Amino acid sequence: MRPDVDLVEVVRDEPLELICSSDCHPDCTYRWYFYPEGRIYDPVNVTALTTGDTLYIERMTAGHSGQYMCKATKEVGEAKISTHVEVVCKW
Repeated sequence: MRPDVDLVEVVRDEPLELICSSDCHPDCTYRWYFYPEGRIYDPVNVTALTTGDTLYIERMTAGHSGQYMCKATKEVGEAKISTHVEVVCKW
């Protein structure tokens, strides 16, 4: 996943772009999941544009803070990677 870190800080009202990559041949199917800060329940898509391996949120808010997971799936298996995103205020 790019950026390849455990914690991503993004300024409120700024965009977020996360890219998931794998060594799938043929290509994998990618799905993004979001677990809100302080709560864990079934994965939900957070008003995000998902195109293949890229998750893009145009304008981050405090409600977007939490754990983001990319799952790459193909016929023989799957792989998952996640990162925590913290939305911060810029004063």
